[in-house]
Amino acid sequence: MVNYDKVEDTFFESFDGIYIRALITAEDELTVKEAAYDATATPSAVIGRVEAGVEAFVDGDKTPDGRPGAIVQFWLTDDLAKFEKELSYRIRQDILVKPFTRVFSITENPVGAIGMMESVGHCGDGYEWEIEEFGRKMINVPIAVPDFQIESELAYAEGIMGGNFWYMCSTKEAVLKTGRIIIDTIMEVDGVCTPFGICSAASKPETNF
Repeated sequence: MVNYDKVEDTFFESFDGIYIRALITAEDELTVKEAAYDATATPSAVIGRVEAGVEAFVDGDKTPDGRPGAIVQFWLTDDLAKFEKELSYRIRQDILVKPFTRVFSITENPVGAIGMMESVGHCGDGYEWEIEEFGRKMINVPIAVPDFQIESELAYAEGIMGGNFWYMCSTKEAVLKTGRIIIDTIMEVDGVCTPFGICSAASKPETNF
């Protein structure tokens, strides 16, 4: 049972950050989900690495290539060189290796962009090439299951990392059921993602370890 009369509008921890909002597409929904969840696994801002999450899954009528897709976000603080390196790990190890995937840049109001040729395109070992397709400049990376494509630049913007939604429960069932309802509701909000989902370990302002 939910008591809607006890919702407190209070503070939460937050950090300035830079982020890339990207769209992953593939031939089927299963591949899209595998790529999206793998690429955003292990939120790692607490150890100085990329924080990432799935914002939403979309139908083919909302993607440049008419295929099912996933909107994902990648976040870091203000170190662009480190961001590019960490981002490339996620793309190369979790998206490029899935069959027939593409990555598009969909960041709104960008303040800059990171080129993808050096960190991702050269996985083609010199056989990669740039093409104009879907109204965008894409890098075509030849691999065993042809071919992986990524937009030549992924735009980034400035935003806020952080936010907490606390809910108090008296049973395990309530924790899981209510939490999943909350996550589903958050995923309906454009521009928001929940890297940790239902998070069992609350953030601490100070720690001994």
